[in-house]
Amino acid sequence: MAASLEQREQALERSRKRLADILAIAHEPIISLDDQFRIRFFNPAAQKTFCYNVEHIIGESLLKLFPETHQQIILRNIKDFAFSQEISLTLESDILCIKQTGEEFPVEISLSKLKIGQEILYTLILRDITERKRAAEARARWNAELERSNAELEHFAYNVSHDLQEPLRMLASYTRLIQNEYGEQLDDRGNEFLKYAVDGATRLQKMIRDLLTYARVGRPGIQFVAVNCQQLVDQIKQDLLGLIKASGAELSIGQLPTITGNETELRQIFQNLLVNALKFHGDSQPIIEIACHEETDYWEFYVKDNGIGIDPRFKERIFGLFQRLNSQESFEGTGIGLALCRKIIDNLGGKIWVESTLGQGATFYFRIPKNQEGYEMVGDRIEAISY
Repeated sequence: MAASLEQREQALERSRKRLADILAIAHEPIISLDDQFRIRFFNPAAQKTFCYNVEHIIGESLLKLFPETHQQIILRNIKDFAFSQEISLTLESDILCIKQTGEEFPVEISLSKLKIGQEILYTLILRDITERKRAAEARARWNAELERSNAELEHFAYNVSHDLQEPLRMLASYTRLIQNEYGEQLDDRGNEFLKYAVDGATRLQKMIRDLLTYARVGRPGIQFVAVNCQQLVDQIKQDLLGLIKASGAELSIGQLPTITGNETELRQIFQNLLVNALKFHGDSQPIIEIACHEETDYWEFYVKDNGIGIDPRFKERIFGLFQRLNSQESFEGTGIGLALCRKIIDNLGGKIWVESTLGQGATFYFRIPKNQEGYEMVGDRIEAISY
């Protein structure tokens, strides 16, 4: 009996030694505690990190390694863990440790408990996350600076576009006046030059109007409402009836939902995509389909046509500001429409993309989340979310 007890004690001692050997070579600080949360083991990595010699820390309370502001937090977490059924736990909240030198540093802590004989040891593995937090803070500063720069750029574009409108309006008006009043006195070459000036001024006016529209997207004060997309697209169809008849297009509109959004911005999305489908058609009759299907968290719409299609190499480029794949002579436009669609949809937390093969039509897809920040759809109504 005595031999059996001695063998168990020897086996227990061997287990402790093996555990100590493993913990000793670890690169991260590892600390073991007894049931009174006194330090029983302090590996070399912990000694190096906290600047304590092992003989000066063994037997001390774990709280010695935490500043006063964090002692109750760590104590509460360890006590909760001790009385739980969990065998491991990771504390990822902002917890600070303190070195013997008084320097504080943030850590992530993994807790575990191990029963050796009748004794329970609590083990903490600490990870210094100073660099991780510095990187996160730097990223946050960079993002804030980027947002500020983008806001300044949009504000600048808005102001410049707005200020250019009046002198450009005068330029276009007087150029047309010269054309009307003195056109007969000019020869063919003079009238051709004047026509170029009038056309250029007209295009520039439209570009500035489109740029103003683009700059307004996402500005403060945009109100979300419940938008019936079925009615909205029907209204757009009526507005474009002349263009639809002129092109001989066949238009199919599926069942569209009521969603959360700004009606003006949603109108711009549907109208730009529909106008493009009507504009970029080949020799055959344009056939256009607008439809939507519902997913768990978002609505996925698409506008499909049988037009000239898009080279897949340019499927991202077309969403850039002032990007055009065709000449002004072939197809009119400013190259802002798809950029405007993407900006609106990005601001809604959605995405837009195109699937197409050159000469075989194009399908533009866009997703819009069902609930926008601060709002949610309840049936066909929009309600503010209470926090």
